[in-house]
Amino acid sequence: MKNKRTSKGITLIALVITIIVLLILAGVSIAMLTGKNGIITQAKEAKSETEESIEEELRRLTALEASTNLENKEYIDSNGDKAIIPAGFAVSQVEGENTITEGLVVIDKKGNEYVWIPVDGILGEAGTISDVQSGKILLGRYDFENGKPIEFDGEYKEEDLGYGSKPAKNINNFIDSVRINKGYYIGRYEAGVEGYDPNNIIKTNSDSEEIWTGYNPKKGEELELVSKSGQQVWNYITQCKASDLCKNLYSGINSDLINSFARDTATLFFQSNGKNSMYSSQVGLSTNPDSPQLTGFGILNSTNAVDIECNVYDMAGNCMEWSTEMFNNSEYPCVKRGGYYSNNEITMRARISEFIYGAYENVGFRPILYF
Repeated sequence: MKNKRTSKGITLIALVITIIVLLILAGVSIAMLTGKNGIITQAKEAKSETEESIEEELRRLTALEASTNLENKEYIDSNGDKAIIPAGFAVSQVEGENTITEGLVVIDKKGNEYVWIPVDGILGEAGTISDVQSGKILLGRYDFENGKPIEFDGEYKEEDLGYGSKPAKNINNFIDSVRINKGYYIGRYEAGVEGYDPNNIIKTNSDSEEIWTGYNPKKGEELELVSKSGQQVWNYITQCKASDLCKNLYSGINSDLINSFARDTATLFFQSNGKNSMYSSQVGLSTNPDSPQLTGFGILNSTNAVDIECNVYDMAGNCMEWSTEMFNNSEYPCVKRGGYYSNNEITMRARISEFIYGAYENVGFRPILYF
């Protein structure tokens, strides 16, 4: 009898085909998991949308609480730091927005948001530049070189020089308020226009004082200044009109266009408590210039913003901002501050003078509040 051997093993060709099929299946599975519309991507987007919805609801609840707060009150955060909450405002319930060193956010009943800038005293009264460079937050006018604050002294003044631009409402009252209350508020966002219509844009500058805003309102329509995420930046506006809009925003608390003391001290606070110790040297050019909030007609967008420190957006980028600071020149008395989206050489510390009818795509403004 002959012994017959029968091979029952897998052939090399079959093995190769099996491996190829498995690789194809693995590729399809990976694409389904990690692709643009994959399960993981969709899960991340769903998580992000859920978190945004939760934050939006918390902000809405804070705005409702604000309407019940009828008087100023002291607030002590989890670190023991103190601030004063104005009547008609409430502290944000969103995580990371209720401690002073991270950037304490308060919200009014309409949803406008401001951030508390704490100070230890007044430069020259409570300490010197050496104290400031050691970490003390002192209200003062500063220049910055290589990230180090230097007391500012030059042709730029924080006083009415009589050249037509609008000065601070009362700079001495502001300084006295900070001396007593140990802080002040700045708009969390650049001033915005609610109810913006991109079809009603004035895209030209003019020597006429009549053209002062990028939004062309209908006859009888009142424009409202807002400090909210998701609103059109209010650009194409003169320094004088920006100043007028910032005054008398609330009853019971002073409001004004940001002054040089407030802006420079806020920069100092960002450098001391934020993630960027060289914030004063930050330039306005975005790493993502196609992002919509970084164009002249951009939208204030809290989810995509490139420039954020201590919960304050776009002090160094997006648009430059008008201030109550003045240049000692009758032709160009208005002063705009900060970097902007299309120039990688203009830094946060910049001071640039303009004429009183100047209104530009890349210049907005920001209000402040003080007691």
